Amino acid sequence: MIDDILLFIVLYETHNFTLVAEQLNIQQSTVSKRISKLEYLLGNSLITRRGKNFEITAYGVYIYNKFRHFPLYIENTLNGYQRNSCHDSNETITVSLPFILSYEILSQHIEVFMKSYPNVKLNILYEKDIPNFNIVNFAITRHNIEQPGFITSFFRREHAHLYCSNQYAQKHGIPESIDDLKNRKLINLILDHNQYIVSMVNTKTNQEILPNFDSRIYVDNVMHMKEIGIHAMEHLFGCWDFMCIKEFAAGELIQVLPDWNVHTLNFYLIQKSNMRSIDKIFLNFISEKLGYHFMNKDV
Repeated sequence: MIDDILLFIVLYETHNFTLVAEQLNIQQSTVSKRISKLEYLLGNSLITRRGKNFEITAYGVYIYNKFRHFPLYIENTLNGYQRNSCHDSNETITVSLPFILSYEILSQHIEVFMKSYPNVKLNILYEKDIPNFNIVNFAITRHNIEQPGFITSFFRREHAHLYCSNQYAQKHGIPESIDDLKNRKLINLILDHNQYIVSMVNTKTNQEILPNFDSRIYVDNVMHMKEIGIHAMEHLFGCWDFMCIKEFAAGELIQVLPDWNVHTLNFYLIQKSNMRSIDKIFLNFISEKLGYHFMNKDV
């Protein structure tokens, strides 16, 4: 049952049977069968199936919240001896990390790790293109690629939503439906030197729409887009949820139409097949620090 609960945690966080199958290297049909078996053993439904789509039930949310940290507990327990034995390690860790995810969440915790392992040297390469696998011990990257001597697996999925400032909400109100977005002003992105057209996907139905936004501001950096949006009284903007944690909690930013994503981004873990103990410990540390930041767990 424990293995199936761990599988359900992955399904909850990815909301995608295919990604679960890829991450666990099993057949998609096996994922479905194991979820059904777990529901039978628990005596309650975890998901409500709607054709190829599904929704998490209230009981599923309850089970997830109770067991969401269990994988880290297992990892910490199994790595306890390795952690103690590596405490005085003088090895060097070279890792490639995604820039924005690191800047918003991981950077503030790096010194904590270094204090625990005072003799370890840490080289962090913030990803711009494909990581240099000639020098890195492992990489967390947007690129799903196969690399000789490395193992690639799905790591996590990040979501972007529409946001507005508190000032905007007071002046214009918060859009309550897709129709309310018509002719709303939007700060938009420039990607690969081209103006990006925002499409929105309903997380429950997979319906995709192209809202009729009034886009006259385009920027090529999401961090600057967020900064403009925080102070904007006339514009909505799309942003990664992990970038808006503090402002969302403080009420400075409001998530608009939570059931609709404006973008999703998959991250992949690419690690050496013979990963060292100290690398596993640092990877576990990273995973732990990334585990708390989800704002909207009601899928």
